Amino acid sequence: MSRKILIVGATGNQGRALITSLQSPTPEFEILALTRNASSPSAAALKAYPNVRIVEGDLDKPETIKKVFEDEGGKGSVWGVFVVLAFPGMKANPEPEEKQGVMLADVALEYQGLSLCLLVCRTRW
Repeated sequence: MSRKILIVGATGNQGRALITSLQSPTPEFEILALTRNASSPSAAALKAYPNVRIVEGDLDKPETIKKVFEDEGGKGSVWGVFVVLAFPGMKANPEPEEKQGVMLADVALEYQGLSLCLLVCRTRW
């Protein structure tokens, strides 16, 4: 059975690059591609990968992220989480991104069994 990895920001540049790099003839991971809008063209393009499932959630709505973990089987069902949060810039308030990151870490901890959590921050241009 392949391990499940939740990719937050799956429709962005880094998320898509990770999804592409995880492709192989015998995929090791079942990829849960998180997006706010599962019917967007960017999300639809990810359906071309055989080991990708689109899941809908919003980092500003913790209940939607908890639902993803619950729908996957609850505690211990998701092996890893990859998340990219945009750093808003030196003069902007970083609080919204910080709040999203803390919430995601808290939810992942609540659902235990997580073996890997990789948080990536980038500057918003």
